[in-house]
Amino acid sequence: MFLDLDYQRWDEQLKSDIAAGKLDNLAQEALTEFEAGHYRAI
Repeated sequence: MFLDLDYQRWDEQLKSDIAAGKLDNLAQEALTEFEAGHYRAI
């Protein structure tokens, strides 16, 4: 039960951070690296 609450809070924080644009730089960096061919299949 505690883990469910923890996961719920994590999801809410993540949604809030995404909406606020806090992850935009990380997303752009990841796309740039991918487009440059800097990745490996898993």
